[in-house]
Amino acid sequence: MAYSRSLTPEQASILHLEGCHHCVAVTPCGAVPGPVCTYNFAYSDTCLCFPCCFLGMCLPVYSCLCCSGERAESGAWITRGEGGVKTGEIIVVDYEQGTLAHYGVFCSEDLEDDPQCYCKRFDMIAAHA
Repeated sequence: MAYSRSLTPEQASILHLEGCHHCVAVTPCGAVPGPVCTYNFAYSDTCLCFPCCFLGMCLPVYSCLCCSGERAESGAWITRGEGGVKTGEIIVVDYEQGTLAHYGVFCSEDLEDDPQCYCKRFDMIAAHA
């Protein structure tokens, strides 16, 4: 959180977070084993669109693409479920690598100590070199 709060508005811009991301679950989940890839993009200047996070695993559910246009004071994107209940935050944890972390919440809306998953931008050009 301290790192995310230290970023300038330009560094925390949604434009630095677009593209294909290689996501790895931190919280164990038996639904989908192993890492997955997602494609994050900006719908507007403040709206980050991303695949749904379900049971601690980032899943690319194309028919149910989620977006968050709500930003916390820390610069994180707030995720909400049914009835507007806060379900977590997406936080920039490495600006240079374009890495995001999704933190879920306890019943009280306080963030969990550990992220549910990390999503690092995947450089398609470097991968094929």
